[in-house]
Amino acid sequence: MIRYYHHEVDGAFLYLALQYCPLSLQQLMSYIHEQEPLEDNLPEEIVSWIPNIDKRQLLYQLTLGVHYLHSRGIGK
Repeated sequence: MIRYYHHEVDGAFLYLALQYCPLSLQQLMSYIHEQEPLEDNLPEEIVSWIPNIDKRQLLYQLTLGVHYLHSRGIGK
């Protein structure tokens, strides 16, 4: 997820409107740890920042994102 936009609840279902990211977390971590090649069709704006990723900062940003959603009652 890059950005959260909106959510809707319909009975037992929760629908999230999120900005799409063409790179999965699994792909990113595989690249960071094992230097596996990335897909050729990734947008340049994503490919350009990947080599500079700080693993601690990535984990921090992930936990901030989960905290943000939980603070709004989403996913609790």
